[in-house]
Amino acid sequence: MVWRLIVIVLILLKQVNLIAPLDLIKILSEQERQLVLATIWKEADYNYPFIDESLKLDWDKHFQNYIKRVAGIEDQYEFYREIQRFTALLMDCNSRVILPQYYREFLSYPLIMLETIENRILIKNIGLSLKDNLPVGSILLEVDDQPVEDFLREKVLPFVSAGNDAVRRAKAVTMIFHGHSDVDIKIKVLRPDGSIKEANISRKRGNDRWSEITWDNDLFLHRWLDDKVLYINLMSFHDELIVRMFASIMHEMVEAEGIVIDLRMNKMGQADIGYSILKYLTSSKNIPGVKSKTRKNISLYKAYGTASSIFNYFPPNEYRPYSQRDVWHELEQVNVPNDLKEEKILVPMVVLTGNDVAGGAEDFLAALLHLRDDVILVGSHTSGTRGTVLITDLPGMGSVWITTTIDYQ
Repeated sequence: MVWRLIVIVLILLKQVNLIAPLDLIKILSEQERQLVLATIWKEADYNYPFIDESLKLDWDKHFQNYIKRVAGIEDQYEFYREIQRFTALLMDCNSRVILPQYYREFLSYPLIMLETIENRILIKNIGLSLKDNLPVGSILLEVDDQPVEDFLREKVLPFVSAGNDAVRRAKAVTMIFHGHSDVDIKIKVLRPDGSIKEANISRKRGNDRWSEITWDNDLFLHRWLDDKVLYINLMSFHDELIVRMFASIMHEMVEAEGIVIDLRMNKMGQADIGYSILKYLTSSKNIPGVKSKTRKNISLYKAYGTASSIFNYFPPNEYRPYSQRDVWHELEQVNVPNDLKEEKILVPMVVLTGNDVAGGAEDFLAALLHLRDDVILVGSHTSGTRGTVLITDLPGMGSVWITTTIDYQ
């Protein structure tokens, strides 16, 4: 009887989950849409440490323009797309709008992995159901009857939050096929055999699987290359198990004459885990964490620092920076003692980087470069996750993330 009750409860929970997203959708009024936009503008204006860079774009003017843009939007999803575009103007990887969960459940993408090579967008991996028509190595020419570069520029890039153009483009390429799961995509590719192929692709993946092996769910890989060079792939710093896995190959690392560390898949994780691995790679007694600073806003001092023609008031120099938003609070730098007794691995090292490298992996890389001047970087820009974010809930169950600190080495 108990098991029957458990099964019934599970069935009911599943039904609730299936219908809940539709019940939760709240159509925002025009006033609520303006409130969402104003919330993003306010939090960025007050907290974003790079707001002076954004002022070169005239943040206030963009706010006024977007009030007009969102006023006529009736489709809720399109409204969220517009505020994503607005937040992307901050040019920051972490400062972005997160869609409500119920919209994310209606969005999907086919199993097609794209990568830019020599200014061409190629299929790097693809689902088994698509690989015969769209083999790996095919060059993407058109999306929905538009040249792919035009589609990228008009339909994807404006909505991508990133700290530099290289990272923005790389992220945009991975998002080309994202959209409503019920809407197919029309594409044209140049296949490796020289033939042109057009296809309508469904975003519904079903049980499709990648045709090429992927390692997205792994933490750690290693193998020997030629000439006693050891390749080590640190895929994520989200689980401290990777430290033990790294330590378990010490007997191989001490035999290596060179090491290649691959960070290109390391998109997330904790800085402390990366620092624990760094203990094996430096003879320094101390591993310096990143330095951080955040804007310091004191309303009274801003009043003291603001000139007034009405009262013929000229502020003292000590308070002027508060009115110019140029006062900073320095956070105490984290320093990790290197108390590891094992032999240190100090052989020549190459680190592979890419646009997905973020968070703890960037902290790891910054500290490594600070500790050792013999490390060679190969690859492209990292994501540029600049610091800690403030997460603010928005009407309609979405949220906005705004970076609040500047992290630097």
